[in-house]
Amino acid sequence: SGTLVFRSAGYFFHAFGRRWRLPGFMSPGAMTVAHRELGEGRFEFTLDINHPVFGKLIHQSAAFRETTI
Repeated sequence: SGTLVFRSAGYFFHAFGRRWRLPGFMSPGAMTVAHRELGEGRFEFTLDINHPVFGKLIHQSAAFRETTI
């Protein structure tokens, strides 16, 4: 089974028709999102946000199962 991992490279906001980079001191921290195959049509999704000063702000983990409609 494999895992796809995505890590944030910065944060932006849109205003006045432009995209503005959020300064580091205003950032909520480094975000990591992972999608891991568990087999038999199941997968796990995790999201973590770690702030350089305040530590782990968010940890979310959920397991899903594919279904047919």
